[in-house]
Amino acid sequence: MKPAFAFGHGLSFTNFKYSKLTVAQDAITVTVTNAGKVAGREVAQLYLKYPAAAGEPPLVLRGFEVLKLEPGAQGVARFKLEKKDVSIWDVTVMMMLALCYSHCCSHCCSC
Repeated sequence: MKPAFAFGHGLSFTNFKYSKLTVAQDAITVTVTNAGKVAGREVAQLYLKYPAAAGEPPLVLRGFEVLKLEPGAQGVARFKLEKKDVSIWDVTVMMMLALCYSHCCSHCCSC
């Protein structure tokens, strides 16, 4: 029998909702709620989107947190950002440059 999806494809037996996205200078938090009827694990992921002129990939994974939640339970995913997480190496000046960026947590926005 051929499996319909590869292992780790991201399928779950429950549903999760994201809310209360908070952005601070050095951290981003988001509340994750198990909106389903069975316990489950969700991998909250933080992606940064740099300006097109930076020449970076469209989305860069900068953090993830696994939350195991019972039905109806809430958890908070916390992503600590350091200066290096929001910087790129500029080969023309041979130094790290901090950039403006936009953020995206998996399932809470359409990047």
